Amino acid sequence: MKKAKKVLANYISDIQGGGLNDDGIYSDIPFSIREGLDDCIPYNNVVSNCLCAISTFNMRALVATFGTKNPDRSCMSIRFPIPSPNPDSIAAFVQKLKACGAICIDLDGEEWKVVPPGLSPRLNYGPTFTPIQLPVGAFAPKISGRMAEYETDGTVAIQRPKVAVESEPVAFSSIIVGDVVVSTINGIKTASVAGPGGCTGQLLKQDICLLANISPRHAIAYGSSIAAGNNAVEAVSKFVRKAPIKRRQDIIDCIKKLGNYPGIHCVGYKGESIKNIHELVS
Repeated sequence: MKKAKKVLANYISDIQGGGLNDDGIYSDIPFSIREGLDDCIPYNNVVSNCLCAISTFNMRALVATFGTKNPDRSCMSIRFPIPSPNPDSIAAFVQKLKACGAICIDLDGEEWKVVPPGLSPRLNYGPTFTPIQLPVGAFAPKISGRMAEYETDGTVAIQRPKVAVESEPVAFSSIIVGDVVVSTINGIKTASVAGPGGCTGQLLKQDICLLANISPRHAIAYGSSIAAGNNAVEAVSKFVRKAPIKRRQDIIDCIKKLGNYPGIHCVGYKGESIKNIHELVS
């Protein structure tokens, strides 16, 4: 099936202040969609070849699966880019897709494989390549809980996603969850948070009745690690850690702090994603 060339006039990035202007707004982003399947959400047609595709990130989108009532799109799964992270705006687009015959709709968050260190002055971080030292053969307890301060994009309903974070190295995990303290009692290591929350905000030990289909927005730090005391020049393994982020306005600060930690090579980002978001929008 042919592809129709479309353009998103204004796209608001999750990374506010990291876009082409201080509002994080990118203009005239070209993309393609299956020809004849853009009637659910009207997009502007491409009227000029003088457009620059965005290669640094993938736009957030609603992925809609259609039923058999319309034979032209029966069982098709179509990706519809969404210009704004505002919950009301996303809900409005979900309603349009439901009215168009979509039977399942997922929110797929904005994705940056690597957030460029020089994307904006506010986001400037300095990658380093000294391997991060981790304890040898020691069990690293995790710090877990529900994000009490989490502010969702995809639905106006209150969400408290459950997260778990590795406690080692302590200085690094403290950036994510707050001041981490690791104790050993009767040979068993435990980890707790003694101070204010970091990227995640306050974590609560709750088994509350909330939907489990939400993946919170998070930064992803990449580096390399060696066993403590190992003086080898080459790193022995990859170091990858996710840092869930409580609010959009905290994204830049969190990425910058993670990127400036010694041993981190680069930082990626994934926006909030929700399976079956259509069930949350009435």
